[in-house]
Amino acid sequence: MTQTAIVGTSNAMLRSGWGKALEACAPGRGVGNYSLPGNCSLFVAHRIRSQDIARRFDHCVIDCGVNDHNFIANSYITREQACAYFAAALAQFAAPGARCVPLVLLYANLVQLTNWEQSLSRGYMTGLCRAYGVPVLDLAPYVSERAERDGPEAVFADGNHFTPEFSRLVADLVHCELSRLPRTRPVNPGIDVPEIGVFGPGEVSVENCAVLDMQSSLFSMQAVELRSGGRIRVRTGAHRHLCGLMHWSMENTGHVAISGAHGRVVKNMSMRFSKAYLAPVFNVAACRGPDLEIALTGGEPTTERTRMESPHPLSDGGEPRVLLGDLLSCDRDPDQCGRGLLEWLARRGEAPELAPADRLEAALGRLEGLLAPVAGARQVVLAHLHQEELRNLVERTAGIAPPLYFNEETYLALHPDVRQAVVEGRL
Repeated sequence: MTQTAIVGTSNAMLRSGWGKALEACAPGRGVGNYSLPGNCSLFVAHRIRSQDIARRFDHCVIDCGVNDHNFIANSYITREQACAYFAAALAQFAAPGARCVPLVLLYANLVQLTNWEQSLSRGYMTGLCRAYGVPVLDLAPYVSERAERDGPEAVFADGNHFTPEFSRLVADLVHCELSRLPRTRPVNPGIDVPEIGVFGPGEVSVENCAVLDMQSSLFSMQAVELRSGGRIRVRTGAHRHLCGLMHWSMENTGHVAISGAHGRVVKNMSMRFSKAYLAPVFNVAACRGPDLEIALTGGEPTTERTRMESPHPLSDGGEPRVLLGDLLSCDRDPDQCGRGLLEWLARRGEAPELAPADRLEAALGRLEGLLAPVAGARQVVLAHLHQEELRNLVERTAGIAPPLYFNEETYLALHPDVRQAVVEGRL
C-alpha cells in the first residue's frame, strides 16, 4: 500500500477538508495527516523532521503557502525566515536515505485571489521547488474558474476554508497528481539551507502545562497549553537557534518572555489576546548559558508596542493561556540564511522582489476591495501616504482581511470611520 503524508493547513485537517476526502477517494492509499490549523513553513519543516516523513512515506503533500503569505504580511515572520524554513523542509527529501517524493500544493484564499501573482510566498516556493525538482500543483486556476462561474461561495465557506464540495475536487486533483508522480526523488541544488533539529528526551521540561484534547465541529486535535506562571525550559546544548510557533488560546492579556542564561531576556512577546486567530513565530539565538526558558505571565502588556497586538477589546479577567506549537532548532540564523536564498533565487530570475510602487499599488488594490463599504476609504488611505510608516503598514496589509488580521498599528492609522466600521463588524 502506498503511504502518503499530509503536512498542511486547516483546509487539510477539517472534518470536511481535502485531507479526509483524499482518504475516501483513494482507499488503497494509506494517509497520515500531520496538519495543523494556522501552520506555516516552520511547522512543515519541523513535522517532516520529527515524524521522519522523508524516510517513512512514499509521498508527502505540503500545504502552507497561504499562511506563509499571511504571516509575512502581518509581520509574524519575515520573508527571509519563511523562505529558509521552506528550503529546510524540501532539503530533507533530497538528503541521503530519503525515499519520499513530495508534492507542494499552492492556492490563494478569497482575499488573495485577485492578486495571486503578487503573493508574498508563491515566488520563493515555486523557485525553490524548481531548484529541488519538486512538483507543484497550483490550484489558483481552479479556484478562479469556479469562483467566477459559480460565485466565491462555491469555493470558500468563510473566505479561508474550502467548501466540502470544493475540498472533494481538491482531493481528486491531488490524487490524480500523486498517481502520476515520477519516482525520482528531489535533487540537492547545493544551496545553503538551515539544518532542522528536534529536541530529544530530557532536553525540554515543563511546569504548569496541560495537554488538551480539542474537539470542535470543524476538527479535533491535541495541543500543549502553557498557563499563567507556566515555564518551559529548553536545554539548548548544541542547538544554536530556538524557533517555535505559539497560538493564543483565549481572550485575555498576557506576556511571554524567552530568557537565557542568568535570566537575561532575549525575546519579549506581549499581546492583547483577542478572538482573532493569531500565531506569533519566534526565532531566538541561543545564549552562552545551557538553557532557554519560555515563561507566561498575566497582566497588562508592556508599554512597548509590538507587532502582535490586537485592536479588539480585552475580555474581563481570565487566566492567560497560550497554545505552544512545535519547538525546533536551526544550526544557523534563519533570517540570514533566508536572505542568501532570496538573493540566489533573484539571480536565477525566481521570486523577484516587487518594486515599491508595485507593492504599494497592489496593497491599495487590496484595501480598496476590503474597505469598499466605507465611503472614501481609498482617499483616506491615500491622504496619509506621505507618512512613510503608514506606507509600510499599507504594504504589509496587502492581502490580509480585516478584522481577523488587522493589526493595531494599521487599525489606528486608518480614518475613524474605517475603524468604526471594523468595530461594528461591517468589514
